[in-house]
Amino acid sequence: MGLSEELAAVNQAWAEAIARGDAAAAAGQFTPDGVVLVADTPNASGRAALEALFRSWIDGGMVAERYGELKAESFGEGALLTCSFEAEIRDGDGSVQQERGKNLQFFQRDAAGLWKIRALGITTDSS
Repeated sequence: MGLSEELAAVNQAWAEAIARGDAAAAAGQFTPDGVVLVADTPNASGRAALEALFRSWIDGGMVAERYGELKAESFGEGALLTCSFEAEIRDGDGSVQQERGKNLQFFQRDAAGLWKIRALGITTDSS
């Protein structure tokens, strides 16, 4: 399995956790000091803050996320990944809205040698 596929598997595990409504498992795809940066949102840093952020996304209707245009590159002892995403958000009336954007992620290996997300920056495309 190549680097792109290894990192894509981490994103897929995150997306599957969100689809199950499991914010803790989603946060578990990050390093203990992982951070998420989203415009107009306070930074979330550390597993507890990440779990709370992901719980708010799930409670807000996020039901699925897909990735495309993945480009991975080794960077020192870590790796960088850029990709596009498309998220499905279910509104209160049951309708599904699409949100598109781009991610920039920095990955590090944990003590077991597994890739974890150290930092995630998210931009959304204008509607």
